[in-house]
Amino acid sequence: MTVSMVVLLTGAGVVSTAQARPLVPTEAGAQSWPASWSANHPAVGNGSLRATASAGGATIAAGWTEWSPDGRETVEAPLAVHMENGSWKKRDLPVPPGSTGRVEDLTMLDAADAWAVGSTGAPYLAHWDGDRWTQVPAPAEHRFGGYLGVSASGPDNVWVVGVGPVTEDGPFGVLLARYDGTAWRTVPLPADAAGPEGWDRTWMSGISVLGPDDVWITGIANRTVHWDGHGWTRVPVPLAGDEEMWFDRVRSNPVYGTWAVGYAFRPGSLRTPVALRWNGRAWQRAALPKDNGAQLLDITFTARGPLGVGYWMNTEARTHTGYGLLLPVLPGVKARHLALPAESFLFSSATTGPGGFGLWVVGIRATESMLLEPFAATVPLPPTS
Repeated sequence: MTVSMVVLLTGAGVVSTAQARPLVPTEAGAQSWPASWSANHPAVGNGSLRATASAGGATIAAGWTEWSPDGRETVEAPLAVHMENGSWKKRDLPVPPGSTGRVEDLTMLDAADAWAVGSTGAPYLAHWDGDRWTQVPAPAEHRFGGYLGVSASGPDNVWVVGVGPVTEDGPFGVLLARYDGTAWRTVPLPADAAGPEGWDRTWMSGISVLGPDDVWITGIANRTVHWDGHGWTRVPVPLAGDEEMWFDRVRSNPVYGTWAVGYAFRPGSLRTPVALRWNGRAWQRAALPKDNGAQLLDITFTARGPLGVGYWMNTEARTHTGYGLLLPVLPGVKARHLALPAESFLFSSATTGPGGFGLWVVGIRATESMLLEPFAATVPLPPTS
């Protein structure tokens, strides 16, 4: 029996290796597949869907496919699939000759304006114009590393964040760039952030853009940073004792505001899911269940409220399954577990249609052959347990 090993990129920037195993019911939440869920997995072979987005009645998912030509070394290729007439259609993503890589995030402004970002040995940018994907040059300063997050408030205000060395062998730092409708340009970082403790010398993977003067980026080790149009401000997060928070995504919504999701942990303890909401003055922590071994990888906004998705790992049973929470927006209200579709190994992203109706969840599924393949399922509204 072939066993596939998948490398999971977490919001903390941590890379962990998980082994596909038969799924069993877990105490983290309901595992039944409600009749309203519909599975619709892209037929692209072994791989993963890392991100999904919707706009203008169109839905796109992106990630990577992988195979092993020699049976030993794994080769990856960026992947984009579009929902067309009820099924996923693969659309070619251009890559430099001889390169491999993956897409880590995407954003959509409308059905004919989307951006996918990632790495092909160097930071990777691709634009969808409604007809085809075209690779777009990254800023000349960004020669190494890759992009992990992308967000836009309009066609002339698109931002990316990632990580990489300034020189091939140099120290890692934050890659930040903005598209002004004409070209991508590096966004300069403040000099006082430099140094081993500076936020620019760490892993930043989440970005949310509300306008030219309202940008959030988040990452590891309690890092949340805000741009107000004049300067960057490191914003503290609400911690309990020696706790630490690592964030994967930050997203914004006109109704529910700005949220950051990931996980919290203490030295020697398992991670637990965390979600913060910005109230205009400070981050407020949502009351979430203490599901040890779980973390949130992304958030979307539904007609029933904000919905965080990720995965839960049962360290005792050595199982790994998708995980989701309907997040509370009012004091005293508890989060509710998402009633999950079957086959899920990990939920990496979710998106909704107009008004928060029509939920898509994407990620990885565990097959009977133990190979990991892209996962995608949809439901009119998120069912909870």
